[in-house]
Amino acid sequence: MTTRWPGLTSLGPMPPGMPPRELPCPPSLPVFPLLGNSRVPNLVGQPISSGSDEPPVDSFHQTTQSKHPPQSCFMTKLSTTSQHRHCPLLDRPGPTRVLDVAPTPWEVRECLRTGFVYLANPPAQARFTDEFAWEVTHAEESSRRRREEPLLYAASRAAKLIRQRWLKRDKLVGILADIVCRQSHGPIRLVDIGCADGDLFRRLVVRLPSEVMERLEPIGIEISTQLAARANRRLGMYHGFCLHASGIEGLRTLPRDYVGLVILSCVLEHELDPVPLLAACRERLAPDGFIVVKVPNYACLGRQLRGRRWCGYRWPDHVNYFTPRSLAATAERAGLRVARMDLQDRSPLSDSLYAVLAQISH
Repeated sequence: MTTRWPGLTSLGPMPPGMPPRELPCPPSLPVFPLLGNSRVPNLVGQPISSGSDEPPVDSFHQTTQSKHPPQSCFMTKLSTTSQHRHCPLLDRPGPTRVLDVAPTPWEVRECLRTGFVYLANPPAQARFTDEFAWEVTHAEESSRRRREEPLLYAASRAAKLIRQRWLKRDKLVGILADIVCRQSHGPIRLVDIGCADGDLFRRLVVRLPSEVMERLEPIGIEISTQLAARANRRLGMYHGFCLHASGIEGLRTLPRDYVGLVILSCVLEHELDPVPLLAACRERLAPDGFIVVKVPNYACLGRQLRGRRWCGYRWPDHVNYFTPRSLAATAERAGLRVARMDLQDRSPLSDSLYAVLAQISH
């Protein structure tokens, strides 16, 4: 298999003293013991805890869910708990302009210094574990789109089905397989942040040779209680596990320089603080590892043609709207560089934007 990243030969060294197939969690403590609260296991068997039965609010500022409720769910429940935020690329408030794209009470702004587009008054995210988990809110959003635009909804679902099942075209999986297959020896540690029920890993393994698949050590990080439990069962079949945690809290349970490949698929658009999440990924990433990112493409023609009906707008769970330029700037702010973002990855004809990030060489 060919690759567009010459020199990619290893996805990361083993931590000192760890056997090749040993998981980073002691056998005396279940990998997935404490669903439903803010406690997740760390590498020495100590639980991470907020000190109370309620999860710490800050830990949910790094939510890893890919989809949350439509506007109708939040209008009555969360409109009074919104918070003000400034541009994620600046340390302090800067000049902005309001964009007339969001329904009341949500406010989208564009930073005049960086060009970054973001939701300025998102709701608190501590309810995304169960009450507004992906499996609940995705059903509501799908129902709304099916009701308001039935023909477009049906055509979109059919096109996706044909592309993935019959044409075997899955761009994200293709990028991941290209990287993974370059690992010539040793374990391949892959972390999927916001992994949902682990379906992306299922799609990946069917594209890999058996000798490569056997060396995979998948780790999922998922904030939804029910999805995390399902992902843990699925990943367990491949010597892996899923942590029930936010992105940053989950990453903190892993050693530094440990992970060869981090997946952020439909995650960064939900992050109130995307720079700290990317920085946490960098800290856990092996020196020659990669981060694969997929986000809605704010620079696409579809947004210009569809206006407020563009599929990339989601209220209020999409809090960041990335262009190729702003995504690269976010990565640079986190100490990363863009290793790949070619014309097909950033095509204006696509509603999705892809990038492969790597550590900055010194």
